[in-house]
Amino acid sequence: MRKNYPSTAMSIVVLAVSLSIACAQPESAEAPAESADAIQDDGSQLIEITNDDYVEILQLYARYSQAVDLIRDDGSAYSSNFTEDGVLKFGTTEIKGRAAIKEWANSKNKSSSDNGQTFGLVWSLGRHVITNVQVIPIGPTTAQVIAYFTRRVADDVVEKTPEGWLLKKRGPRCGNEADHEADPNIPVC
Repeated sequence: MRKNYPSTAMSIVVLAVSLSIACAQPESAEAPAESADAIQDDGSQLIEITNDDYVEILQLYARYSQAVDLIRDDGSAYSSNFTEDGVLKFGTTEIKGRAAIKEWANSKNKSSSDNGQTFGLVWSLGRHVITNVQVIPIGPTTAQVIAYFTRRVADDVVEKTPEGWLLKKRGPRCGNEADHEADPNIPVC
């Protein structure tokens, strides 16, 4: 008897089509000419985002979501997604530096008698589903990432480091009503 998994099959098809579109590059026998758009005002070159870079950035966001939703530790899993000088911003809270982010995540991982949750950060009562990831080069080693979360739109900066792609600045472009109440500069999505 064959089982029918229409939603799983559809998810796989959507993922495959998304990746094929994202990874499609025109074939050319010649190296592309440098574009004036690729040079910044200070004369530095913008990073070229390759297919491998894009996949590594998607993996960064997968690790980030899993660290929030599934891992309860001393904050290491969450903070390892940030550069040493990374910034985490939400509402009016801004946490600077991987060590401070680790300490903050550890405090959120403490068990709560009324929460009953066994996985993930105590404050994460949902699951982080990330879609529509757009990567825009903004510097020689950095890119802006705009991505949809379940109830928010992220506007992040990621940096290519010897450790791989990491979050340099993590914060919302827009959020829900609570985000807007905490910081009126964040519009409601």
